[in-house]
Amino acid sequence: MTITAPVTEVFTSVQGEGPYLGCRHMFVRFAGCNLQCAYCDTPAPAGRRCRVENTPGRRVFTWYPNPVTVQMLLDWTSRAVAPHFHALALTGGEPLLHADFLESFLVGFREYGGRCYLETNGTLPEAMKRLARLVDIVAMDVKLPSMTGFPFPEAEHRRFLEAIGPAHAFVKVVVGSETTDAELDAVCALLSAGAGRTMLVLQPVTPVSGVRPAPPERLLEMQERCLARLPDVRVIPQVHRTLGVL
Repeated sequence: MTITAPVTEVFTSVQGEGPYLGCRHMFVRFAGCNLQCAYCDTPAPAGRRCRVENTPGRRVFTWYPNPVTVQMLLDWTSRAVAPHFHALALTGGEPLLHADFLESFLVGFREYGGRCYLETNGTLPEAMKRLARLVDIVAMDVKLPSMTGFPFPEAEHRRFLEAIGPAHAFVKVVVGSETTDAELDAVCALLSAGAGRTMLVLQPVTPVSGVRPAPPERLLEMQERCLARLPDVRVIPQVHRTLGVL
């Protein structure tokens, strides 16, 4: 049986979030998500077509039918290796919804010698455990109720951190004007339980759908509060929107 997955787009750009800000990545955006965060700016449903960028930065695409096969994606991403690319970034939506597809794809992709950077909402630990040996970098979101509109998925996040395995990982938390000290304390407790070695990135929310960012003094208060519990806490905004790139 041919394994397929719904893909929204494949393109190259600079990484716009987290500690690898500015690194050249090829992005594969999967459709579908198991969450509906209030601040989400990425449509999750799968369309009938997938767009693949022809020339970096030109916003000219070739369109292909959805869902796509493993071989199709391997053909599109085979050049995403050093020195021109830092990594192949899998994003969404939520990529781990497509674990069967990703396992088959990443086994093939690793033969090219490229690195895999996984962006995930951190709520599907069984899928993460299955793919841990095939992923090099994990960018894990921790979801705060004030920002998402649903309860803190602490149990799923805890199990997810345990499932990451040897991959380099950092945790990203989107924060805004409604983020509370109690929520930050819960994140610090979560990371401290894992010996506190995982970098925490506080990402000021990009204003969408009426969600408001925190003022600068509050961002510094948040960082100071977290630094009292964790050794590496950074405030890093999204920059790809500022740059006007995908």
